[in-house]
Amino acid sequence: MRDPRLAGPAFAVFLGCGVFSALLLHVEVVIAVMLTFLGMLAGVILLMASLVTGVRNPAPNSVRTCLWGLLGTVLVMTGTGLVYYFVVALDDPSFTLDIVGPFQALAAVSSLGNLAFYLIFLTCSLTIIGFGMMGLMNAKRWKKRLSDRSTVIAESSDG
Repeated sequence: MRDPRLAGPAFAVFLGCGVFSALLLHVEVVIAVMLTFLGMLAGVILLMASLVTGVRNPAPNSVRTCLWGLLGTVLVMTGTGLVYYFVVALDDPSFTLDIVGPFQALAAVSSLGNLAFYLIFLTCSLTIIGFGMMGLMNAKRWKKRLSDRSTVIAESSDG
């Protein structure tokens, strides 16, 4: 059994992005939304690589479960973001004029969006934080356990 090497960094990136996305629901800063979006994009790349490694090689179930849960939450958050952007763009077409429009719309979730979108984004952000923390703890625990096991196996084969 091997731990996916990129799982720890993926969980750490999403933990940070989850904290920032929860904070950005209450502060309208377009640059911060753009940076959080780029962080999530990098996190998705790490997440997909970790899932591929976790499926191809036997990986601990707790780490794999956190990876799949994180992927599902990110997909729900992304889908909700697309629907939210379409709803806001229908109300105010000025959000469609330049590349910054979607980020401006996402920065204004608390003022432009209704309570349902706000609660969905808040729930997804808190879920991402939870999966990030659980995943980091599980990945760290399994990495230590598997490295201890490989040390014992290497010592027993030497002697």
